[in-house]
Amino acid sequence: MARAQENKEAKYSRPFDVHRWSDYPEVNKAVEAIRRELVATNPIKKVTDKQKKHLKVVILDLYVAWLSDPELWIGYSRDHHDYQVDSRYNKLHIGYRALIQVIDSLADSGYIEHKKGFNDRRTGIGFQSRMRAKKKLINLIKDRYNIRQYMTKRTNTEEVILLKDSEGNLIDYQDNDNTMRMRIQLEAINQRLERSLIDLDISDSELKELVKRFRKDPDRGTLDFSRKRLRRVFNNGSFEEGGRFYHGWWQEIPREYRKFITINDSKTVELDYGGMHLRMLYGIEGLEPPKDSYDIGIPEAPRDIIKKITNTLLNAESLQSAKGAIRKDYPDIDYAILLEKIFQKHEAIKRYFHTGIGIKLQYWDSVIAEKVMLYMYGHYDSPTLPVHDSFIVKSGSEARLQKCMEIIFNELYPTIEAQIKRSIQLMKEDTFIDKGDYQVRASSISRIDLNENPEAAARRNMLIEQIESQEDWKWKPEIHTKWSEEDTEQQIAYKPGKRGS
Repeated sequence: MARAQENKEAKYSRPFDVHRWSDYPEVNKAVEAIRRELVATNPIKKVTDKQKKHLKVVILDLYVAWLSDPELWIGYSRDHHDYQVDSRYNKLHIGYRALIQVIDSLADSGYIEHKKGFNDRRTGIGFQSRMRAKKKLINLIKDRYNIRQYMTKRTNTEEVILLKDSEGNLIDYQDNDNTMRMRIQLEAINQRLERSLIDLDISDSELKELVKRFRKDPDRGTLDFSRKRLRRVFNNGSFEEGGRFYHGWWQEIPREYRKFITINDSKTVELDYGGMHLRMLYGIEGLEPPKDSYDIGIPEAPRDIIKKITNTLLNAESLQSAKGAIRKDYPDIDYAILLEKIFQKHEAIKRYFHTGIGIKLQYWDSVIAEKVMLYMYGHYDSPTLPVHDSFIVKSGSEARLQKCMEIIFNELYPTIEAQIKRSIQLMKEDTFIDKGDYQVRASSISRIDLNENPEAAARRNMLIEQIESQEDWKWKPEIHTKWSEEDTEQQIAYKPGKRGS
């Protein structure tokens, strides 16, 4: 029972965030006070500037985690192989030795609760070491030095274009024009999000209930309202697979809570692309998709189950793995007839099923998402929150968002119409529609120091100047090429160009 409880506690954690920072005097004074105590009461005879930097990052991340939920743990590794100070994912150069010394000293001084990692022999599952703030640390931060959440920030050296291998591990890569452009565009989006107040219009008691749901379902993630900077995550070692936008706190909350999201104290509306991946495949084939992609002629079959099974068929790499995933999700359902009906419904694109095409389609829905966000910022200065194939905006911008989503989708798939519907409806529809060309405002782009070498920095600034000098600069996809029968690898070109070229 004790180990089961420990497993449950260990699951309710998030990874240590190495990109916390602050230059506020209050924070610097608090860090200095803790540093002096660590020197006086621990075997460490002095705390170097390097350790002081590590101390600040750890203290700030503990504080942010405590603000999310005092019971939330921060997981970290005590394996020195996991620390690469020269990695693009560790621009603050957080190192193993200095970090472990700081954490152990904080634990010895009573500032943090700490538990070392373990392997559960019964389940074969391993858990990292973890820590969380004690009252001693929070009292010093909040009461003695009056530190508040707005004093914390994320460093502008954080890598926002992530590449993972097939096992989900981060891998390094060499920048090229494509990755640099994506980073510039995403930094423009993140700057707009960071200037926006994104909140939940719920009572304190409702918020407590929401936090309890996160505790009960650790796989959902954690609730951290400061987490607004998006990251773009590519998969399987390829910049043409995945690429979706993650890390916004609104993406982690249960779906039914999204209707309570506010942007700058305004109520919001959510629009999504219906049957997006299926319609994309029909568009690639130059065919008209069915009006209702999930109506397979079995009225008693729940629509959400048909949708989930269809998506499983798109994501699975073989029919056998698709069936295994369906059995796991729906052990009491006789799915054979459902598969037969789905194949009949989508005979025209059946060859794409169970080929792993889903991860490639995710790349293209991420391209659409990027364009939608930049369009909304460039034309209307409208904060736009992505949830993969849906977008949340102020309710007064609903008509603009719908027109934007139609324009962007039809640029990529001109033979079919986008199927756009409301996911959230809180206010009467805004009837204003404005047309215009896709563009990126130069004012939303900043030259951010990424510790680049001179050659890379020069190339990056050249790309920024290209965007600033051509406000209607865009990436134009050529989308008329089909995937071949023999090879389902994507054959669609994606290159720079100007509208109408």
